[in-house]
Amino acid sequence: MPARTITKPTHKPVTKRPVARRGQHPPKRQPTKPLAPPTIAVVLDETGSMLVVKAATISSYNEYVRNLRADKNNAGSRFALTRFNTARTATEGPVDLGVAPLLTDASYQPASMTDLYDAIGKTIMRLDAEAPSGPVIVVILTDGEENSSKEYTREAIQKLITEREATGRWTFVYLGANQNAWQVGAAIGVKGGNAMTYAGTALGTMVAMRSAAAATSGITGTYHRSRGTVTGSATAFGDAGIDKCLGCGGKLILGQLHVCYSGSAR
Repeated sequence: MPARTITKPTHKPVTKRPVARRGQHPPKRQPTKPLAPPTIAVVLDETGSMLVVKAATISSYNEYVRNLRADKNNAGSRFALTRFNTARTATEGPVDLGVAPLLTDASYQPASMTDLYDAIGKTIMRLDAEAPSGPVIVVILTDGEENSSKEYTREAIQKLITEREATGRWTFVYLGANQNAWQVGAAIGVKGGNAMTYAGTALGTMVAMRSAAAATSGITGTYHRSRGTVTGSATAFGDAGIDKCLGCGGKLILGQLHVCYSGSAR
């Protein structure tokens, strides 16, 4: 009778877990530190020349706020609004984005001249008082250039903006109607990739605010995806993936004015 071959069962090697010594406890998993909330501020022109686009400005601004609220990356954000002219400059907030007031026909009353530098300076000081530790995004929208500031000069504003952007946490976005926004923005310290020209029409205003919303959410989105590593932007519009006009879909080229199908530009 042939010899029977017995095959021993194979067993996977058992890896023993290290046993903690008496009196010792296994290390606890460190909780993920919550990110500081972003701070968003809008410096909005409320001068007399904005009367022709008053209704469009109100609806576009309100759409901007609603778009920010709809993006989960903006949850918990602090929000401030500065409406400016030489007759009345009001900075409201920062407050929680979810309760930030929308504009109405009664609250937005264009009048008087353009004290742009004073409005920017007061906004920065208001935000500084909050000592934000997360990213800070300041969106400036105007249809005219500075002509009546009394407290701040161009050089002073350029210094304030440059110093804050140097921290890597602040981003300034400049939207200027009927002007060379890249040149005007650069004169006060705004980086070229964060400036855009638009037409002072209803459609132009709508496109500008939609672009601003996309740029804002682009920065806060990057902040959350990087777990707080990236907190600012030198190319806000490019980082947001804006390479086509949000009004007509035409190709945008940085540094060049784009004219929409209805004559609006950005």
